[in-house]
Amino acid sequence: MIYETEDLIIIYKIDTDRKINAAGSEEIFCKKDADKELNVTDDEEIFFKNYEEENGSGTEYYGEAEILRVYSRTPCVVIPGILDVYKVTKVGEYCFAEMSHVEEKYSVELDNTQKDIYHEAAGNYILEVMLPESINSIGRNAFYNCRKLKSITVGAACEEIGGDIFMNCRSLHTINVTCNVNE
Repeated sequence: MIYETEDLIIIYKIDTDRKINAAGSEEIFCKKDADKELNVTDDEEIFFKNYEEENGSGTEYYGEAEILRVYSRTPCVVIPGILDVYKVTKVGEYCFAEMSHVEEKYSVELDNTQKDIYHEAAGNYILEVMLPESINSIGRNAFYNCRKLKSITVGAACEEIGGDIFMNCRSLHTINVTCNVNE
C-alpha cells in the first residue's frame, strides 16, 4: 500500500492479528464511517482495534502497518504514527537501506515530477529519522549502509530490534529513546 503526503511517500503493508472473542470465535470489527468504506478481502483482512493514548481516550484504527520503504523531500524524515487508518508498529527489514538490498516489489516508480521532489530515504541521502512512539519492532538491517545518518529517535515501546540495524552507519552519533519520567 502507498501513503502519500506533501513531504513523504511511504510504502507499507498491513500486519494484522486475529481477534478472538470470549467464546473462542474470530471477530472482525468494522468502523462505520460515512466518509470511508472499507472492504475486507481474502488477501487483505482488516480488523478493528482500539488503543489508549496518553490522555486516556481511545483511538480507532484498523490493523497495524509495517513500513517497507520511504521516499522524502528532505534528508530528515519524520514517520507519522498512523498511515491512513493503520497504526505504524514496525519498520521492515532493509527499510532505509540502499535499493540494491530491497525487494523490487517494495519500490515505487516515481513519475518525472516526483523524481524532482522526492528522494529515496536511504543510503547516503538520509541524515535523521524520527520514528513514532507506536513503533514496537525494527527489522534487521533497517538502516544498513546509511553512511550519513547522524540521529535516530524511537519511542520506549520498541521492544524488538533486529540484528545489524546500524551496520555501516558511520556518522551515527545520537540514538534518542523517548519515554516519560516513570519509565
